[in-house]
Parts: sequence; structure tokens; C-alpha cells
Amino acid sequence: MGADGAQGLLAMKQADCLTLVQDEVSSVVWGMPGSVVKIDAQPEIVSIHKIACFPRNNSRTLFLNYNLFQWLIFKNLEAKMINTKSSTDGKELVIDIDGRFDFSVHQKFRDAYEHEKGVERFCLDMENTTYLDSAALGMLLLIRDFGGGENAAIRIINCNEDVKNILTVSSFDQLFSIS
Repeated sequence: MGADGAQGLLAMKQADCLTLVQDEVSSVVWGMPGSVVKIDAQPEIVSIHKIACFPRNNSRTLFLNYNLFQWLIFKNLEAKMINTKSSTDGKELVIDIDGRFDFSVHQKFRDAYEHEKGVERFCLDMENTTYLDSAALGMLLLIRDFGGGENAAIRIINCNEDVKNILTVSSFDQLFSIS
């Protein structure tokens, strides 16, 4: 587990970047940080309490911890990543997904549609979506279930080629209207 991230961190280290991983004692899962140590990428190994003390304004710094990384970096961006607007008749909800569509925006994504009343159709605008992972695919299935399962009226629009390829390879083009 975590070998792909370890190779990326090794490349960063070889490019003379400061690299950090969370220590084993404070990690919930030692997979990714442990794989970095195993390949001798020579990161700074620090506890969860000290990671935040490292300078974050240095563009050559990479915080690599599978659990803490998203919280530190993406938690502050979360509010900007999911935006909603309703159609004039209130029957369609457009959800804009900007940046990374992954577990870090899970709750924000669910809140975007679960509290809307009278919505019959959903439009997921991925014009500014730069990344999606298996958690995002799971969230798409959740909104499909919420919207009525097989009868859900959900469009996914403005996908870049990478996002469209992931959705197609995952056969989501069989479940959603994708353009």
C-alpha cells in the first residue's frame, strides 16, 4: 500500500524538496508513510503534532501523510470546492465541483444536495474538476441513489478528458448522462 506515493515522494526528494511523513506511532495507517521509509526516500519523519509546525509557504515542501495530508491541505479549500446553484424553477440543482473530487469533500458534497427541497434533476458540472478517485465514484453512486436510483435524472457535464476516461472505464457512462 502507498507505493505510488512513495515513488512520487522519492522523485521530490531527488529534486531537493523537503519531504515529510507522519511517524508510525501517531499514524492510523502506516502504509504510505511506511512505504516511503522502506524505499529509503529519506523523508523527515515527524509526529502528527509537529507536521503543522513545518513551513507551509515553501513551494518546495511536500506534506505526505495519507490521513493528515488531505486534512492539512484540502480542509481549508473545502468550502471553495463544491458550489451549488438552483435553476430558476428550483427543479434542477447544479453542483460545481472545482479542483480535487475526493474524500476530503465528501460531507460538503452530500450537504450540497441532501438539504435541497423540490429538486427533480441534478447537474454535476466538472469543468474545473482536476482529479477524482474511487471515493468520488462512490459519492456519485450516493447522489444517484438519493435522486431515485435507476430513475435518477443526473447529468455530468464539462468533463476534461482525464475525468471522462475515468468515468468511462468505470462504466459510469452506463449510469449517468456524461458530456
